[in-house]
Amino acid sequence: MTSTEAVHNRLTVTLHRIRDAITTVRTICPDWEHRNDARWAWFPGVKKVLMLTQLHLELRKVYLSDHSWWASRHPEFETMDIPDMLSECEVLYKWWTLHQPYAQLEEVLRRIAEALDPAFASPKIPISRISKYLCTELTLDKYITLFDLAHTTRNSIHNNGVFRPPDGKPKQISWKDRTYDLSPDDPLDFVSWEFVCEHIGDLTEAMCCIMCSPEISRLSDVKRL
Repeated sequence: MTSTEAVHNRLTVTLHRIRDAITTVRTICPDWEHRNDARWAWFPGVKKVLMLTQLHLELRKVYLSDHSWWASRHPEFETMDIPDMLSECEVLYKWWTLHQPYAQLEEVLRRIAEALDPAFASPKIPISRISKYLCTELTLDKYITLFDLAHTTRNSIHNNGVFRPPDGKPKQISWKDRTYDLSPDDPLDFVSWEFVCEHIGDLTEAMCCIMCSPEISRLSDVKRL
């Protein structure tokens, strides 16, 4: 089980990256924040997710490892079950910390694509096509594989962290200095806390570049649902 302090520190590093992105976006268009523009919403949303994860991990350390806390609520609870409960909590928090930003990411990218090109951005278009379209249109091709990694990981969350592609074929994704070799029915063992924190930080960078691009920043309004 990863130490709470180690994860807390990694999350803090990512929060600093989000803070810097927020500063950049505010400089580009300070009124987005006050009118709840979709171009702004992702950054504070993800910030809150990471802060809540830090809080829950701290509560896990303080309460869930304390047998007296369990006994006061579940008298039949066995002390020997505590390690399993703590481990399960860590898995839950780790995947939740990814899933919530992914959900917010999809909403924001869809709203932006609809505002940029309503004829293209049909509600039926997969999010993978939308992110690739935006990266291509905005000359941000270097982030295409990052979003592919994000969409692939999110789809695997629905399969309890197991890679089950619709076409049943293996997949290889290269991002930065790492190549992810994914085989059907294999768990995504690379999803560690280190991956989660670095991945969300990279998505923050990509989202900041999208929002601050001339084509997106000059749109008059991008409404949220």
